[in-house]
Amino acid sequence: MTEKFKYVKIVSFIAIVMALIVLLSAVITPRGNVGIEKWEKAQIWAENEPENTIDAIFVGDSEVYSAISPMELWNSYGYATYNLSSGAIKSYECYELLNTMLKSQNPKIVFIECNFLYRQYDETADIYRQIGEKLPLFKYHDVWKSYINPDQVYEKTNNYTFKGYVYYNSVKSAKKKNHMVESDKVSEIDKGTLNYFDAMYKLCEEKGIEVVLFNSPSRKNWNYSKHNGVVKLAAEYGLEYYDLNLNNEIGIDWTKDTRDKGDHVNHVGAVKVTNYFGEYLSDKNILEDHRNDEAYSDWDDLYKKYLEKIESKSKG
Repeated sequence: MTEKFKYVKIVSFIAIVMALIVLLSAVITPRGNVGIEKWEKAQIWAENEPENTIDAIFVGDSEVYSAISPMELWNSYGYATYNLSSGAIKSYECYELLNTMLKSQNPKIVFIECNFLYRQYDETADIYRQIGEKLPLFKYHDVWKSYINPDQVYEKTNNYTFKGYVYYNSVKSAKKKNHMVESDKVSEIDKGTLNYFDAMYKLCEEKGIEVVLFNSPSRKNWNYSKHNGVVKLAAEYGLEYYDLNLNNEIGIDWTKDTRDKGDHVNHVGAVKVTNYFGEYLSDKNILEDHRNDEAYSDWDDLYKKYLEKIESKSKG
């Protein structure tokens, strides 16, 4: 066997393997929402929203889906808003969520909850994610299970039913301490995360969408040095920033309004936070009241289900 022939065999083998990877990647893609990451499930439900029906988006991690109730904003103001969020979300995942939703929605304003900015950027995981986007075989290697059992294509529960809000009525009091002791310290946001924040900002800027930064009340996750870090970021981009950990007017009672000892607010706390943003949006007067719009009649139906959920949980 000549050296040339050996070379041809090696190249041919590599070409065949690569062709198989590309072919299988085209076939082995998720069916429904089984076998994918939490943030990708949020992505699927967001994609199901009718085109150009969402006027305001709240984006971030679990501090968003625990604290903002679009159904309350609908009932009080007729605003069509959406929580684009997932637990423990990374900056690059947050970017992908927003990028996906802005392909079919053109909101007037995007609120970015900033807790995820202090989740350390993982370059290796990000690279792996990017490879998975190009070659799904490496990302969805367990998805074959949904082909064998087609009844398991979708999970039975959908946490994003109420436009991204997840209802929690449990109460676990937080310790009596001041988590926002004033300080000059500044918690810096790492470079990788800042790059994705910049990409998110530019997505909005290109479409003329206003960006507002905020933080939900959280005794466990937030402190004054992180607050200072976001103040610095907001100044660099010329953005408004509202830290609800410093707003006593909302009236968060940490003995009653948290479901997990100060990590997140429960439903009572969420109503208080949501009312704050309802008043903010009402004062800005940039969103339309859709309550008498026939195209949004399904929101009225969803609000009824929302009330039924609250009633059933309160009885339980």
